[in-house]
Amino acid sequence: MPATAGRVARLGRPAADRANARRARLRPREPGLPRYLSASSLLQYYGALTLLPRRRSAPAPPNCWSEWAWPTAPASRFARFSKGMVQRLGLAQALLNDPELLVLDEPSEGLDLTGRQLIRDVVAEHRQKGRSVLFVSHLLGEVEQLCDRLAVLVGGKLAYLGPVTG
Repeated sequence: MPATAGRVARLGRPAADRANARRARLRPREPGLPRYLSASSLLQYYGALTLLPRRRSAPAPPNCWSEWAWPTAPASRFARFSKGMVQRLGLAQALLNDPELLVLDEPSEGLDLTGRQLIRDVVAEHRQKGRSVLFVSHLLGEVEQLCDRLAVLVGGKLAYLGPVTG
């Protein structure tokens, strides 16, 4: 949709500039992923869309099948996944190209404690690499734990922007 007011920048450039779109990835609240594919096929498909070499796109991030406690094999059809597994797969898809900016929209929804720890680990790893994570959540405890800065929107207007104070 065209902007009606204001400006939006992505990594210091206008958001409409597609040249730096590969440097950012979104993990939406409800990832609209093709349900007929297997988990590994889905990651290969999205890897191809981001122009990753095939060998880097499955599985990605490295060792995610074992490290992320996937209860099913990579060959399992995505349609059989639980809500938490869909969230994990959406996160894996967002991390395929090792983005400089990672946007996580309600990433903990449907996740168990292990999955929530996974989100904390991903955010910490991006912080250590000097990268940015835009973390959208209604869970204030998670926001306090994971975020350095906070923006609060009320009725679509910016009500607060600054450090997270505990």
